Amino acid sequence: MMAPTRKLFTIDEANSLVPFLQETLDTLQKQVRDVVRLKRQIEVLNLICDSRVSQQNLDFQEYVQKTALYHQLIGQADALIREVRVKGCLLRDVHTGIVDFYAEMDGQVVFLCWRRGESVITFWHPVGEGYGQRRHIAGMNA
Repeated sequence: MMAPTRKLFTIDEANSLVPFLQETLDTLQKQVRDVVRLKRQIEVLNLICDSRVSQQNLDFQEYVQKTALYHQLIGQADALIREVRVKGCLLRDVHTGIVDFYAEMDGQVVFLCWRRGESVITFWHPVGEGYGQRRHIAGMNA
């Protein structure tokens, strides 16, 4: 079976996804914060709710509710990450909001590189390099 072909983006195509990516990463970052907070609360409640606690115990009920919400948030975050991938984007880091797009420059495949908060894509880097080696698109002959 052949590997799926990667979408090669033009700068305009990649820039058209920036509003979607900004909104998606805002949501994902909030979900990650909520998941971390819930995980801490669940760990504390788990210590309180050992096997001898009744199902009517308020701490146990809170544990069950928060555990369900925790799993719901993880499922929602996974769905958003899949949505980003389906569009052909490579989500490199949820926390910093770094996204790469395959593109072509001088016959070579490179990455257009965007970071959450940037209004448009102004950087690229070779596929074998990372965010730290970003270069301004002005130096790109696309």
